[in-house]
Amino acid sequence: MRAWKTGDRRSRLRTVGLGLAALAAGWLGTSLLVVHALTRRTDVVPRALAVPPGCRVRDVEALAPDGLRLSAWSVEVPDARGVVLGLHGSGDSRRSWIGMVEPLARRRIAALLPDARAHGASEGALNDFGWGARADVRAWVDWLAEHHPGLPVVVAGTSMGAAAALFAAEEADLGALGYALDACYSDLDTAQRNRLAPLLPAPLDALAAAGMRTVAPLVLDFDVDARTPLAAARALAARGHPPVLVSGALGDGWATPAEQRLLAAALGQPVELVLVEGQGHLATFWREPEAYAERLAALFGD
Repeated sequence: MRAWKTGDRRSRLRTVGLGLAALAAGWLGTSLLVVHALTRRTDVVPRALAVPPGCRVRDVEALAPDGLRLSAWSVEVPDARGVVLGLHGSGDSRRSWIGMVEPLARRRIAALLPDARAHGASEGALNDFGWGARADVRAWVDWLAEHHPGLPVVVAGTSMGAAAALFAAEEADLGALGYALDACYSDLDTAQRNRLAPLLPAPLDALAAAGMRTVAPLVLDFDVDARTPLAAARALAARGHPPVLVSGALGDGWATPAEQRLLAAALGQPVELVLVEGQGHLATFWREPEAYAERLAALFGD
């Protein structure tokens, strides 16, 4: 009888062990599928761009240092006093900047609006939330130096585009007159928690975040703890930088006001922090194009 009970207990333990192993495999497998979905390329086709009278738009290309073909709109403005390199967010394309073209043009500011790698008409298969796109920023800054020599440049990014701008500026001096960073995330762990919390009740949100963090090294080829926009901001502060505009919306749950304050504090001076009323991600950029264009224009001076 004792031998039978021992065998029965071992059988139950094996069953429980196999069940736990299956749950763990399902948890990690699901996490991997989610990470893959978030990092795959986004073929959002840019809409046609209508420019103000007297201006001209051209489809242009550049080659990234790793050989990827990149695509952009170059918006040329008569007697331009500067140009904004406008970088869009994850899952979007250059189309997100369409509403900014006319307000900038009235202020005699041209624009170069690229599709990030793995987005829109640019090549690339992996969206790594701005880390790889730092090379795109350098490629477009070089393009501007070749095609518009002497024209002052402000690098302006929204969300992922802001992260790409910070990563690029940390790696090399871009020669920019200033930077504008709107709704930038501070680090990927915080970004994923901000996005999961409204979708899943506790503790499922923490469980999902832990799973995604566990499998991330299988997809992303950089240290997500060391390579963060916040770390890049601190590196820029140590080296020195031109004026930076950090902006966000008080009701942005994805790139929170607390994150914008952290980034501004990490950058040090000269930095202007602007937090506006509004709900949702990119509320500053999309809902107040005139005010945002005026803030960008201020980076060029009088």
